[in-house]
Amino acid sequence: MAHNYLQLSLDVVRALVGPENAESQQLNASQCGALKTKLLETATSIQAFFDSLSPMDRRLYAKSCKTAAQEFYRVVKDAEAIIHSCCDKNWLQAALKLANNTETFVDVIFKLDWFTAVLGNLSRDVIPGDWNLPKYGATLIAEVDQAGMMREIERMLRVDAMDDRKNLRRRLGELQNGTEAVDLRQDVILHLLRITDPAAEDEQKTEKGDFLLTIEPKELRTIQVIGRGALGLCIK
Repeated sequence: MAHNYLQLSLDVVRALVGPENAESQQLNASQCGALKTKLLETATSIQAFFDSLSPMDRRLYAKSCKTAAQEFYRVVKDAEAIIHSCCDKNWLQAALKLANNTETFVDVIFKLDWFTAVLGNLSRDVIPGDWNLPKYGATLIAEVDQAGMMREIERMLRVDAMDDRKNLRRRLGELQNGTEAVDLRQDVILHLLRITDPAAEDEQKTEKGDFLLTIEPKELRTIQVIGRGALGLCIK
């Protein structure tokens, strides 16, 4: 039943955002905080929507939206896995996967935003007894700029990601200079320091840029035409 999956999702969210987890973050504390805030926001919207239904409407909702509720539960469990990984006492190993991977947070937050938007759409526009969350979700997702939404989420997380990298580099430095930094860990530490280095990140962005656009066409010299077609010439 959809209600069961929604209730399971709400239970997971409550456990994740509870005060007992406030001091347990070992990694990406700022980004995990943003993810927890989004989880709570989404769960609150779902709870409010569900509480507004009559008993009969709840049964109709549960019957028509089981697949969507299962998908929402999967997204919540993905968020739970990310947060638990960032709480792992073996934070050095977890950092290899999550130290410089804001895209993981962006993807889950985007999905949570999508569910919140769909539920808002349902609560305003859907005729009771005729709910189809997958159908309305497909309509809504087709009307939004998904890439633009993800860019906006990434922009919102930028400061959190910078803080998390800064804190990680501080801990790596302490570990590197401490007596417990055995040779087996040195390669891992150096790798993490390299991928979280702001200078290296800027250099990587430059390398991925449109380098060829910095070359003026008039500066190119045709040596030999090796092909010709409707769209132009192929030269070398």
